[in-house]
Amino acid sequence: MKLEIIADRVELVDADALLIPVDGTLCRLGGATASALRAALPAEERAEEMEYLEEELGRLGPLPHPSARVIDGVARWSKLLVTAAYPHNVDGAIYSAQDCARMIRAALPIALTLAVDEKLASIAATLIGTAYRMPADIAVRAFIDGLAASVKLPVTVRWSLPDATCRELALEAGQRLGLV
Repeated sequence: MKLEIIADRVELVDADALLIPVDGTLCRLGGATASALRAALPAEERAEEMEYLEEELGRLGPLPHPSARVIDGVARWSKLLVTAAYPHNVDGAIYSAQDCARMIRAALPIALTLAVDEKLASIAATLIGTAYRMPADIAVRAFIDGLAASVKLPVTVRWSLPDATCRELALEAGQRLGLV
């Protein structure tokens, strides 16, 4: 596994696939990935392509944690790598930052193994989980730990981290584990 930490926004990152983390119970598009997909699509195609994605994701559910699926891509990505990696607090379930980090750590190796099985050489990814539930340091470490468990896989992860603080955390964590 090769890790490239990139300062560009993910919609500018070339890769075979885009990693889409979802709550497998809901399988809905959200967060940084949804914003990136909207930004990557031409205005005249945006509504139709986003509708396609919502329908495809809906067909996947429920997607048990920590499984993953590959669907046809949009914009610059030929495929979308959907991973049940991040839960939402619904139906009375409450997940702590540590619960979420554990789920990310478990889901990434499975998603990356599927990517290799599907002959996807490169994956574009965003930081998962910092929007409202996990501090950046926990989110970065969880992602790095998930990648470290996949170190022998022949895949390149192009991790979009436009925030300089998150990039620095990722570089430090990646260097400690020999990924960068």
